[in-house]
Amino acid sequence: MGAGHIVIGLIGTYLVGSIFSLSFSSGFFLFFVELFYFVFEFGICLVQGYIFSLLLVLYSDEHSF
Repeated sequence: MGAGHIVIGLIGTYLVGSIFSLSFSSGFFLFFVELFYFVFEFGICLVQGYIFSLLLVLYSDEHSF
């Protein structure tokens, strides 16, 4: 579950290093990689939230008192 956060942190570390070394091409590339991965992780969070809510509703409908 925490692997996505670790990957974003590692890419961010390399991104900051490339900005300070004035390597614009690698910094530009890493920025878009990190942006894509962040949007990907956000999409995964939305899907997990939807599945959790759906299972909660299905369980509460089945086991109502």
